[in-house]
Amino acid sequence: MTEVERLRKTVVALEEKKAEYERKHRQAGDQKTEIENKRQEALTRVAEGDDGARRELRPDELLDLAHGAKLVLALREVGALEEAHNGTLYIDDGRPLPGLFDETIRNLRDIVPLGIGTAPIAFGWLCDAMERDESLRDHVFAKLRSAGYGGATLSQDIYERFQALAAELGIVMVLPMYEEEQPGFLYNTAAVVDADGRYLGKYRKTHIPHVAPGFWEKFYFRPGNLGYPVFQTKFGKVGVYICYDRHFPEGARALGLGGAEIVFNPSATVAGLSEYLWKLEQPAHAVANAYFVGAINRVGTEAPWNIGEFYGQSYFCDPRGSFLATGSRDKSELITAELDFDKIREVRNIWPFYRDRRPDSYDALVAP
Repeated sequence: MTEVERLRKTVVALEEKKAEYERKHRQAGDQKTEIENKRQEALTRVAEGDDGARRELRPDELLDLAHGAKLVLALREVGALEEAHNGTLYIDDGRPLPGLFDETIRNLRDIVPLGIGTAPIAFGWLCDAMERDESLRDHVFAKLRSAGYGGATLSQDIYERFQALAAELGIVMVLPMYEEEQPGFLYNTAAVVDADGRYLGKYRKTHIPHVAPGFWEKFYFRPGNLGYPVFQTKFGKVGVYICYDRHFPEGARALGLGGAEIVFNPSATVAGLSEYLWKLEQPAHAVANAYFVGAINRVGTEAPWNIGEFYGQSYFCDPRGSFLATGSRDKSELITAELDFDKIREVRNIWPFYRDRRPDSYDALVAP
């Protein structure tokens, strides 16, 4: 097969994939209307005392009615989720999911006595698995909808549980989520929760990759549309970048201009693709913008996709680009560091990059 024939074959495959996604999105729109009508009817019946109508509500509405009942219970109720004795969670067709959620909570409780104030959560349990496996996502949603739980959003339950945990432990959390704004409107999002449990806002990943060996995110994620917000938390001003964003210095500078004292970047990136950049780009952002960076990457491999080894090495670096703490390449670990925010002023007094900027000469940077 010639190179031209291979390219033509690839184009045909992409067009077929696009047509399939468009078909699903149209179906999702029809389902949304039907689900909304059923939901309104269910709300009316619940208000009239019909307990059976509770099964026709969305999980977030069910949570309110049940005064804290968790979505995972709803999943088990409809037979979409089983829990094995070894602590691994299973979707009912046999696919296992690591018990990341409970493990994350245990880890958070462990670090609070150390005086940790801000804890970015690199991955959100079932939402992460669903983000990577469209068939799994469709399977879970279908099970919920067939049981009457219309328009399920799994991020809601996870977010609410961590929000309560942030208030309990007095720590700030950065919580990446798979966000479905509406059918067909999907974002890679991170919510920021303050130490009292208040939701401060969210950042949506701006730069969406489409690169080998398996990061075909343009098929499902929309580019973020909320700009580069900075969140005033109990412990400082927090900015968020997500994964592929880190390759773009423009947004990193925007976070600095917005007053960020630390920027967290939760990532999932594999060896052979970006490892040589991992300890170059983000310390460079820290130096150029004189703030701290918390860079998070997962470890291990993930079947059945097996797109490569996630190389870990999460770290903190200061405004001089110096590494304060670094994780291992192949072990799940808690990485902590003591950050002296007074160093930001110290470095900016020496290197007044913000003073010496010339935005009047940067038109070419924003030209299409």
